[in-house]
Amino acid sequence: MLDQKPEGVATSADPVMATFLRHATAEAQLDVEATMATFAANPRWELEPLGLLMEGSAAIREFYRRTLASLNDCLEEAEQTALYAGVDHLVTEYLIAARHPDGVVRPTKLLALFTFSGPEVTSERVYTDLGYAHLYAIALGSDFLQFPGVNCRDVGLWNSLAE
Repeated sequence: MLDQKPEGVATSADPVMATFLRHATAEAQLDVEATMATFAANPRWELEPLGLLMEGSAAIREFYRRTLASLNDCLEEAEQTALYAGVDHLVTEYLIAARHPDGVVRPTKLLALFTFSGPEVTSERVYTDLGYAHLYAIALGSDFLQFPGVNCRDVGLWNSLAE
């Protein structure tokens, strides 16, 4: 029947979708604590192409503290272009136009993959291009890799972007 959802696909009433909507709203409101309230006790957050990995609430809270307002200030436009939710994961895609340090507004895509345990986010992995990753690195600052729970696969690339 067409009016039945496929098995394993979330609807807006499901915990995964409800948590994602709270998470996205909190980020848009630049509310670090409300964003953190959507995460499980020991979450992971990853940023590709930098290979930046944050493990644990303290590292992720510091990540959001450094990035939410700064990246919001760069945004000229953000449009969600895709959203799919299952019972324990969610994938969303955005088309973003962001102002870079040279003053030029550049479009990019951002893809985020969330995993869940019940209604809590256990991990978020963001894929974007190097230009937008550069904005993350600037917002985080060169000292961010020293924060406990933060690791980076390509420290040389990180250092070149975070300065």
